[in-house]
Amino acid sequence: MLPESMRRYALTHPANRIRIIDANGFGVRDSVLNGQAELGIGLQSNHHRDLMETLRLEGPFVFFCRPDHPLNANKTITWSDLREAQLIEINTISANRIFLDFQLAKHGIEVSGSYEVRHRSTAIGLVAAGIGVAILPAATLDEGADYGLCRLPLVRPVIKRKFCVITERNSTLSPAASAFFDLLMTQARVVGQS
Repeated sequence: MLPESMRRYALTHPANRIRIIDANGFGVRDSVLNGQAELGIGLQSNHHRDLMETLRLEGPFVFFCRPDHPLNANKTITWSDLREAQLIEINTISANRIFLDFQLAKHGIEVSGSYEVRHRSTAIGLVAAGIGVAILPAATLDEGADYGLCRLPLVRPVIKRKFCVITERNSTLSPAASAFFDLLMTQARVVGQS
């Protein structure tokens, strides 16, 4: 969503400059709280009293595997199907992993990986090499498509990440940031759904 939003913004506001602070979920919130950024885009989280989160996008976690993996014969994957899988997990400092672990715990589901990596791109590379399988956000599809990997819906339960536009609660956005915020509000969608 972000590259398309930036492209549209650049067309309508060619004199405005956009500075991107690439950060994890905690860094995004800190950047907004510390005044380094007027708005951020990140996973919905425990609400901070000084921040306002406006839901804009959601997408499920999905199962990534090679075409020759036995589970690829299924139309969907249940969490119990993963008991014997060589699972490649994203490490516990990731906001995605924290969110996923929390959601699974709420449903009494425990998943244990054989491998742990820091980046989604590393997990995709290992899956492509045939080392294991991964549970990743559906938005990883573009990365996965580069390797010819398959992605299958994870069900019972379906777990979705929810992305928000994050702003400081008691501040007013500059005209430039306000215009970008408005553009983001028009582009809400669900990713990873057929």
